[in-house]
Amino acid sequence: MIGWIVAAAVLLLLAVLLALPVSLHAQWREELTLRLGIGPFSFSLFPPEKERAGKAEKQPDTEKGQEKPKKGRGGRRAKIRPAQIRYSLQTLPPLLKRTLGRARRKLVVDLARLRVTFGGEDPADTALAYGRAQALFHAWRPFFHQIFAIRREDVQLSLDFQQERTAGEGELRLHIRLGALLWTGLRALGGLLRWYSGFKAAGAGEGQEKPEGNTSRARAA
Repeated sequence: MIGWIVAAAVLLLLAVLLALPVSLHAQWREELTLRLGIGPFSFSLFPPEKERAGKAEKQPDTEKGQEKPKKGRGGRRAKIRPAQIRYSLQTLPPLLKRTLGRARRKLVVDLARLRVTFGGEDPADTALAYGRAQALFHAWRPFFHQIFAIRREDVQLSLDFQQERTAGEGELRLHIRLGALLWTGLRALGGLLRWYSGFKAAGAGEGQEKPEGNTSRARAA
């Protein structure tokens, strides 16, 4: 009886953990800030305040100290073969599409806000940048609405020839359940492992084709 109670308690705890929302809050006002939330807890991803303070304190010492050692040229880098590039172009886009398709059913964008006022010294360049931004926004907007469930959207692009420079601010809030995030991540990881196996096989296959071609030519000669 006690074993059943313990098992039920473990299953209940696991269900509660998988139902926890994982949220991301990104805000851009003069500088970028990122906060990650898991259930009732949240912490800062960027900027890391402790590391930033540590770097500010250590900066004078590093400037006066010795020069940084230069990176050596030791070790050969593995070459990417054309067959591997062709294989990646064929397999990665469908994998990305399937992953985004799974996220589309689970990932919710609570707020997508962007306000940019284009300005500058040259009115022609300012108008050109504003037109390109408008075209880019209207071209990509349907794509994002197909992938994500966007609850609130507030995008304003304006033009001000009297403004000396382009300025703006933005905010993005999204969330997904922890269980859905883990399941989508595992499915994507499985696809990436299959791609990597085929990627290595494509490189090995092309590497073996050249010696065979050379031997056949030698025999023909």
